[in-house]
Amino acid sequence: MLQYYCQTPETLLISSRFYWVSDIFGKIGNSIDVKLLIDVFMEIQTPDWVKHAVFYQIFPDRFARSQRSRDSFLNNSNLEAWDAPPTLQGYKGGDLWGVLEELDYIQSLGVNAIYFTPIFQSASNHRYHTHDYYQVDPMLGGNQALRELLDAAHSRNIKIVLDGVFNHSSRGFFFFHDVLENGSNSPWVNWFKIQDWPLAP
Repeated sequence: MLQYYCQTPETLLISSRFYWVSDIFGKIGNSIDVKLLIDVFMEIQTPDWVKHAVFYQIFPDRFARSQRSRDSFLNNSNLEAWDAPPTLQGYKGGDLWGVLEELDYIQSLGVNAIYFTPIFQSASNHRYHTHDYYQVDPMLGGNQALRELLDAAHSRNIKIVLDGVFNHSSRGFFFFHDVLENGSNSPWVNWFKIQDWPLAP
């Protein structure tokens, strides 16, 4: 998997084990132990509600498929059978309305916060390759489904946390796509740490 890391000053680049810190000159630093990073670079102020929250993590494509009628382009989609073993690139068709329909179950577990893996428009079932951070993926119900889910969750005092995936981008992300098309002439070239030219997705 190709990952292109943003190089904007003061950006924290998060991986599962280490943080990379972009210094004031835009150079990506070496990996730094998380504790050291917290002690030296960050003053953490955790919101009070997080300290006692019970989280439930949801990968939307695999959690629940809504019973709502789908947009016509989704009615004819090539979804995997729900009860079949999942595949790397296949879609099960779970969506945010499916999560909304399962809020009674989630709340019955004592959950008061839901952490979603990425939900923004993407060309992958896991949606870590975001194309547009302003649009919820239409396969998940789009922005309308998120709005309805937020309203329903908040009415139950359930918080929603989204995984934004701001530390890397996909070839479908407009600004990186511009770099792919225009190379060093792109106005966005300084947003990324380019190792070598030409780039190939």
